[in-house]
Amino acid sequence: MKGNRITIAKRSLALLLIAATMIFTFAACGDKGGSEAAGGSSPASGSSAAPSEEPVAEVDKTDEVHAGDSAEPLDWDKVFAEIDTTEPIKITLPTFHSSGGPCIIAEEFGWFDDLNLEIEEVGNIPGGNQIQSVITGDIDFTLGNHADRIIQCIAQGFPVKIVLAQSESTKDMPHMRWMVPEDSDIDGPEDLVGKKIAMTYITGGCPVTNLREYLRQGGVTLDQVQMVQMDDNLDPAALEEGIVDVISGHAPTSGAVREQYGLRTLFTDFDTYGKLGGNNMATSVEILENEPEKVKRFVAVIVRAQQWIDDHQAEADEIYARVLELDPALIESFDHLYYAYDGIEYDQRVQLWIDDLVILGEIKEGQIQPEEVYTNEFNPYTWYEG
Repeated sequence: MKGNRITIAKRSLALLLIAATMIFTFAACGDKGGSEAAGGSSPASGSSAAPSEEPVAEVDKTDEVHAGDSAEPLDWDKVFAEIDTTEPIKITLPTFHSSGGPCIIAEEFGWFDDLNLEIEEVGNIPGGNQIQSVITGDIDFTLGNHADRIIQCIAQGFPVKIVLAQSESTKDMPHMRWMVPEDSDIDGPEDLVGKKIAMTYITGGCPVTNLREYLRQGGVTLDQVQMVQMDDNLDPAALEEGIVDVISGHAPTSGAVREQYGLRTLFTDFDTYGKLGGNNMATSVEILENEPEKVKRFVAVIVRAQQWIDDHQAEADEIYARVLELDPALIESFDHLYYAYDGIEYDQRVQLWIDDLVILGEIKEGQIQPEEVYTNEFNPYTWYEG
């Protein structure tokens, strides 16, 4: 194993041992009044249905499904100049130092200030739970949900909507990776039977959907593996201690973990669903209808930040490392994360998650159409005429 490893205290290791034996399930969305006491339902984090092993529609990973990659960059000074910023607008968000790369970049360059946006961070909220916090009014926008969370809530009567496409997997820059030790004998889906797989959450979203598809490609089902819910910052040590056999991770830190712990990539979400498996940003329909200027300004800032990241990957890594107080020596090993260049959401990406929820039994076929799930109305690529 390589040097500069993250040190885990004995107490943390004890927590690992406990976490490795626990599996959590949650309801997708619950009463509009907010979270209930333990045992009740709450708007939030994922599917609790027993998954089917049917495949989601096959994806041709060589096809261009969206023209956004070839979009011309906007003249952002002109875009910002067309936005009325007379009145300050407050935006409440999760702590984006833990969940929002574009927000880190936007803050770095003062783009929130340019549009007179006052950002209030309310603490770390896991990506899978952020839509719950939008529904309860604790935050205004999610910073990295997958569309299945939004679709579940819409199906249960919670008016929310995607307003921006964010991560978009490519072969070289996937959104998510599953990793094993270099000397592991796990080389394919069939080798995962009976193995323990650590994931940030096991109730839906990218970890479960992509794992199930990878297993299916090798004739293996989810009930033949053991999914272990564990925070990303704990699972490398759990892998080293033999508590789990496989870990999952997201860019950029998945690359640093792979370097530090001597790991190799088993598969990525590009191997399962090509470019379609990325995440997005969402808000409530109430905000869309009553505070459209808030949405317009915020979406403009984030699209600008996503575009800058795609065009300046190495510089973005340096900013992440400094802001997040990571070891600068690890920067060269970061995995890059590609964002939808124009931020435009589109039917195929949303349909993937609709199909997945039909398979899970969460919604009925035909119950939700893609156009009900997202809007591009507030994206400058839609309203800016140059």
